[in-house]
Amino acid sequence: MAHRILTKQQLSENVFTAEVEAPLIARARRPGQFVIVSVSDDYGERIPLTIAGADPEKG
Repeated sequence: MAHRILTKQQLSENVFTAEVEAPLIARARRPGQFVIVSVSDDYGERIPLTIAGADPEKG
């Protein structure tokens, strides 16, 4: 399932933040969870990313 990146920002040399539109994840996420991100279904490495926060109403 594809999700849209709404904002992205570099916080320091190796730290980034991104706001992603993902309503199902925003409603179901719990503290300490992460998501697996891949660029394509066909190829590419899968990357685990920490969920730092979510807005269930906004998605």
